[in-house]
Amino acid sequence: MAIQSGTQLGPYEILSAIGAGGVGEVYRAHDPKLGRDVAIKILPEAFANDAQRMARFQREAKVLASLDHPNIAHAAGKPFQFGQKGVGIEERFSPGPQGRPLWVAYSSNESGRYEICVRPFDPNSQTGIPPGGGKWQVSTQGGLSPRWNGNGKELFFVALDGTVMSVEVTGNAVFQSGIPKPLFKPKGFSVTTTNVTFASWDASLDGKKFIFPVTQSANTSGQPTKFTVVLNWTSLLKK
Repeated sequence: MAIQSGTQLGPYEILSAIGAGGVGEVYRAHDPKLGRDVAIKILPEAFANDAQRMARFQREAKVLASLDHPNIAHAAGKPFQFGQKGVGIEERFSPGPQGRPLWVAYSSNESGRYEICVRPFDPNSQTGIPPGGGKWQVSTQGGLSPRWNGNGKELFFVALDGTVMSVEVTGNAVFQSGIPKPLFKPKGFSVTTTNVTFASWDASLDGKKFIFPVTQSANTSGQPTKFTVVLNWTSLLKK
């Protein structure tokens, strides 16, 4: 799950992404209490749901915190299990006031089919869920890979046939969602749910631009296939 700059996780403010790999994502954050920058690691769901891996991670954090050397980083906080059994995959934090997310959207197959659900987020809770927090299913006919509009009032997701869907949401004190509406189906964009439970795509913060990996139809003309390469394409999203 990609976390945007300015997001508040407990006492820490996310500044930027450092890197990502098979054992999680690492972000640079600021600790206002100590007035220093720290590194925060977000573990994959498979790790968070594995008691042995979580225990090993916590042991490593304790060992790291016990070391004292100018060239050795320190573990600045206690890890908590954000992912829960049945919560699903591809969690995405909502935009929030002063960078503090109030909700998290995710894909869940608890019903036997992947659907988009939303639940509240509380970084001060050991589980990431506030007391009495519920959950709401947003999709009605299956869905994968949610993406928030930067205004926090719209949620995008991909239907199981590859159609990009949009649903209006409100979420201040109480979360409410409207009826999902199809936007478009990108040509050459396919979703496979047998072995792949997510769709590779993304939306700009203004909700007006989208990016997808697409497959080109078989070339029957015998001519060489031409590829168009766009350099520095992220700058186009700012226009």
